[in-house]
Amino acid sequence: MKKCLLLVVFLCSSALSLQAQQVFDIVMDNASRTVNNPTSSFSQVKLAQFKKTALTYMRQQEAADSLIDFRVLDNQAFYLSQFITLYLKEFIKYSSAADGQQLSSVVKLFIKASLDCPMWNDPDIATTQAYVGDNEELTPFSLDTDWQKAYEEAQFLLKQFSAQ
Repeated sequence: MKKCLLLVVFLCSSALSLQAQQVFDIVMDNASRTVNNPTSSFSQVKLAQFKKTALTYMRQQEAADSLIDFRVLDNQAFYLSQFITLYLKEFIKYSSAADGQQLSSVVKLFIKASLDCPMWNDPDIATTQAYVGDNEELTPFSLDTDWQKAYEEAQFLLKQFSAQ
């Protein structure tokens, strides 16, 4: 009976580990496919390239610890996608507005959310903020971001912005 129970526990834990990093891998695969697809638009490639870079950075930061927590990578990959989707929705919404100042304010709001929610507090600002200072980037966000907190912060800031 004891051996049977141990076998069941082992099989269940094996099944769980097979699914580890599933969200991360899906987001990475989709981003890679977009970057490598010759029919992808310039904007699609820029967005996908940022996702690939952010995901690669995340994996490197997690690998710096002796144990990689795949749940953290999955969670961060999910919220990275949510953050960018929300950003694009707001970007498109305010791009069509007559007042360009509103669009600039919304972009700054997302940049602030990204910068105010670091994940690893990496002192290498040249790397982590490589996308932030470049006005040509569609995704001007820090790589060192806790994407769940940044997503929640962006939603909060958007509510404040909309209430004005």
